[in-house]
Amino acid sequence: MSQKLDFNKLVNNGRVKILSILVALFLIAFTIRYANHSQLLFDPDSYLWYRLAMYFSGVKTQYFVNHGGVIIDTLRYFPTGRVLTQDLLLLPMFIGYSFKLLGVFGIAQTPENVLKYMFVVGPFFAGLTTIVVFFLSKELTGSHRVAALTSLFYAVAPYAMIRNTAGDTGQESIGDFLILSWLFLFFIATRYKPFSRKHIAFAAASGLVFALANYSWGGNIFYFGLISLSVLIYLIYLVIMDSKNVAKNPVLSSYVLMMPVGLIISHFLAPLRYSLVTITSFPDLLAYVVILLSIVSILSGKFNISSRKTVAGAIGVFFIGALVTGMLDKIVVHSLSFINGIFTTVGNTVAYYRSTGFSQFKATFGILLVSIPLGILYVGREMYLKRNFKSLFILIWLIIGLIAFRWMIRLSIYLAFIMPLMFAIIWEYLAKKAVIVKDKEDKDSKTAAKFNYIFVILIAILFISPVIVQGTQMAVYSTSNDRLVLPWENAGTWIKNNTPANSILISWWDYGYYLQTFADRTTIVDGGNAGKPLTKFNNRDIDVAKAFTSPENEFTVWLKPYLSLSHPRPIYVLVSYQEFGKSSAINYIAKDHLFFQSIVIKKSGNTQLDQKKITAILQRYRITNYYIVNAGNEYILWAQVLFDSQGKYHPEWQNELLAKLLPTNNGLGKGLTHFKLVFQNGYVYVYKYIP
Repeated sequence: MSQKLDFNKLVNNGRVKILSILVALFLIAFTIRYANHSQLLFDPDSYLWYRLAMYFSGVKTQYFVNHGGVIIDTLRYFPTGRVLTQDLLLLPMFIGYSFKLLGVFGIAQTPENVLKYMFVVGPFFAGLTTIVVFFLSKELTGSHRVAALTSLFYAVAPYAMIRNTAGDTGQESIGDFLILSWLFLFFIATRYKPFSRKHIAFAAASGLVFALANYSWGGNIFYFGLISLSVLIYLIYLVIMDSKNVAKNPVLSSYVLMMPVGLIISHFLAPLRYSLVTITSFPDLLAYVVILLSIVSILSGKFNISSRKTVAGAIGVFFIGALVTGMLDKIVVHSLSFINGIFTTVGNTVAYYRSTGFSQFKATFGILLVSIPLGILYVGREMYLKRNFKSLFILIWLIIGLIAFRWMIRLSIYLAFIMPLMFAIIWEYLAKKAVIVKDKEDKDSKTAAKFNYIFVILIAILFISPVIVQGTQMAVYSTSNDRLVLPWENAGTWIKNNTPANSILISWWDYGYYLQTFADRTTIVDGGNAGKPLTKFNNRDIDVAKAFTSPENEFTVWLKPYLSLSHPRPIYVLVSYQEFGKSSAINYIAKDHLFFQSIVIKKSGNTQLDQKKITAILQRYRITNYYIVNAGNEYILWAQVLFDSQGKYHPEWQNELLAKLLPTNNGLGKGLTHFKLVFQNGYVYVYKYIP
């Protein structure tokens, strides 16, 4: 007998309501990110994913060769090429294979359509991540209201979009989705009796997703350290209390199942990146220590032995073994590198290696900063009263997330979930207090409760409105982010049409992916910032930086191993307007003194008066190599700094190669013997190297 569907009952159960909320959250997150896309990807890294997506889809494969069973990208890291499995490939694999699948539905398999498809993928994963944020928030707090408010913040907050925008299509888009899914599955596993079927299934599933997250984004190591540190502190608490329930604790057993599964699968997915025996960072060491101590604690409980004595003995045996084998010094080094080990894997580049202060915290998170002290007090109180792992995890996430952002400005993404969660927790606490009616028969009491609740709603609106405005503004501004890519597309097209196919391109590493994509030519360096060095120096970036900061006659000294001068190939060297600003980064890596300083000069409306002002500045600071940009209501004067830290004047610094290649009054190749300017579009300058 068929049963009639009771729609009202379904609505009352809240399933339709929750589904509606999830659909709305997905659409909000997707729309605000998709709305900011333009004609081109704007982030250099995205062009690597674009090339790899074309390879995996079969659209463009000619620059990828099978060398002894290993796929080599021949346009990268000349002359050796780059092994594909040295990169984190889950995003381009997803884009490539899913786009290939779309061909079944008549979608033309062309580079242009791959690009259009990429504009959808980032927002799509942002929408999925917002849904996962909802479920993770619900799992951590038990509240649908907290979950809805947290995920709404995540959907629109600029600091959740900076590394996860439609135009960027960076690894973070899929990485965040997998990381938060991994954490959600882990906490689901902690619901069940240790080593029951459901417990094993969810713990193993969390390990699988953890492995996939490892294969998608290097920033995963932050969460690797976060979960291990949280479990370790919780374990220490249980041991100190000499808890008799350690063996039955679902947190420890979930970790013991999840982490080995994740590490083993990670190793098989990418053996060149993930070794099961090599400890390369503090999170690696921390994970193995926590696994060992958790197993010891669980076994001690099984055999009714004091967990305190057992763990103390295990730690003693561990350090004695380390001392005997000579590993103790390495363990100490790894242990002391805690912050460095957890925070640097996201890409410790000079461009982003900037510490932050209160002004950056305020500009990024605004009024949400109020929730930090209040949230710490409230969650800390909950943890003290209930001794639960979830509150401990929330607190540790907030604390090391704040440390990460304080340490490096680009790491605001680590707070994109936990900051809104803190506010939502505090808001719900206030909302519950607001609706308390002391006397149900008293109309005034009921009215006061309604008024209080409306007031609490207004607080939520007050907090979230600026975030929505900022997120919307960011989406609008981002539609023109690709304007800085257009000159590189223009230069790349010229190179592709006017240079031999076997040409080698040399530029600062930021632009390698642009040139590989637009010019179809081989480069020495790119944003990978890795690869075995071919000289006695540290790596390719340093070699190129040294070449740019040396005199012309030393250029090939630094790059000789890359250029294969015994079998000459055409060499083209590119610089751009951006190197004025990036000169400090190049100087930093080369340990040199090539540096340009910008001076902003407001226009007075009188050209002659402005010229006199500029001339006076040039004379006062003895500036002899400079470039002036006419920028609307002001002039930007880029001046090469020729004084060292002791104030000594060094006019010879003007002869360093980059200073001679940039479009300064003494640049554009003037006086150079081996460099001929063959193309320029006012932003990118291409020189042919003449041996």
